[in-house]
Amino acid sequence: MEHLDAQAAILQPFRTDYLPELNSNAPLFLPADAKRHWYLGYVYRWHNFKVAAIEHLKHTKCIEAFRQLQGFQVHLPRATSPSPPSSPAPASLESHFTREVLQPVEKIYNTLLTTQAMRDICGDDMPQGIWLERGTQNEELAAKGIKPAFVVRSKGASGKDEVRLLGHAEYLGGRPGALTRAIKNAGRNTWGSLRCVLGDVARWMLEYNTQYGFLVSSDEIMFLRFAIVYKGKKMNVAEPGEPERVAFVYTMVEPHINYSDPIKHSEVLDESKGTVTVRLALLFLLHTTVMQRFQMPEQKGNAAQYFPTTEAGKKFRL
Repeated sequence: MEHLDAQAAILQPFRTDYLPELNSNAPLFLPADAKRHWYLGYVYRWHNFKVAAIEHLKHTKCIEAFRQLQGFQVHLPRATSPSPPSSPAPASLESHFTREVLQPVEKIYNTLLTTQAMRDICGDDMPQGIWLERGTQNEELAAKGIKPAFVVRSKGASGKDEVRLLGHAEYLGGRPGALTRAIKNAGRNTWGSLRCVLGDVARWMLEYNTQYGFLVSSDEIMFLRFAIVYKGKKMNVAEPGEPERVAFVYTMVEPHINYSDPIKHSEVLDESKGTVTVRLALLFLLHTTVMQRFQMPEQKGNAAQYFPTTEAGKKFRL
């Protein structure tokens, strides 16, 4: 095990040699014959995600919070450590990401929450702590087929149990750059295009009522922000025969997803190139759920209708 201070651990890339060799015939999604949700709402690039993560790390309050962790050590697997025991590639991906990214970030953020700097930043809204779960632990949702690989929960300041963010692992056949390729095909209806890849995780974010999430593949990760956008206009709402009474009436509810540029597992922090490590990006997203609204509104209109399904391997057709 490698022992690093908290900030050094956040800035350390993690190894990518844990998966078996690529099989060109491997299916993108597993089970290979399962139906798949597609996301047909609006999609936009989250342009400033990496820049915002870098600015977060450079902020004086963040610097002070890490300074107050002086002496705190994080134990990370060495780059030369043996790979985990042999297991199917998708399971290896989930296990590796949990062990080398989620668990260290969970430990670091919970320790940051004990500092005076974080108490000054968050005030009365500071959560009591965060912890990891698997989607299968929620039996009610799992029975409906809603099984995200990663759920990050917290105990809010009020003591209420809350889902902060949700993530999923899609092996995508182990193909290098599969998320980057999905974005390039964002305007297409092909198997493995962006709307296909986002379908399940976005649907589950809606079910879990959380605006923030991520999707990890064999060599990349993408961070997501899911908003329910209301549109409407001023209308006369008076009953017939009554004086005119104008009010703003919502006429449409639309799902909007912002996606970050994919981050390579091996990416390092380089401000001049605008690159960040996966752990830093995840820490930033987690802190965003503390500083901003992270739950979706109760009224979601017909947002659930933006997730049709197709048979495995089939293009979506209206």
